[in-house]
Amino acid sequence: MKQEAIDFGIDVTLLEANLARTPAQRLQELVAMNRVAAVPPQRICTHMSAALLLAGTGKSPKSLSRS
Repeated sequence: MKQEAIDFGIDVTLLEANLARTPAQRLQELVAMNRVAAVPPQRICTHMSAALLLAGTGKSPKSLSRS
């Protein structure tokens, strides 16, 4: 089955690495990933996205700042 997946073009290295871990290690990693996912996006990302959208329009990203 592994060779069939490889022949189909699937990279099985991550699957093998995950299966080499103990269930406790996999759970620890899952908990750590959930902590990262729970962090709210930073405002700087919003400002950077707005600046990219305004690029070339002649408008200043500072015009988006709240007074």
